[in-house]
Amino acid sequence: MAAYDPIAEIASFCNQCRSTGGGSVIDQQLSRAMAMAVSELERDGEIVVTSPSIEPLADRLAEAALNVVPSTSLSFGELVGVRSLILHAIANKQFFDWEMPTLTGFTAAEFKRIAEKLPRD
Repeated sequence: MAAYDPIAEIASFCNQCRSTGGGSVIDQQLSRAMAMAVSELERDGEIVVTSPSIEPLADRLAEAALNVVPSTSLSFGELVGVRSLILHAIANKQFFDWEMPTLTGFTAAEFKRIAEKLPRD
């Protein structure tokens, strides 16, 4: 039986896009980073991975991280643009009228708090 090679396994599962059982698409870049970190921790003796495959572990870690961070596919410039768009939209009372909270689920004040969390120029 061949020895377990975590790097070869990481390379193979990061080459294609996968979906979890819940139907959400795994962020390949984040999953790859998680797999590399887990492999390094195992190599350094910090953890012991007893699963035959590192893929499900890395995917679950990536999904958990995506609950608190934006997608890795958004560039810094794109996040700055989204921030600017939100601030301009809530400043325009004709655009952000009484119906907007119903349509979006957020008030102007809530959108302002969201925008403040995004990066600035």
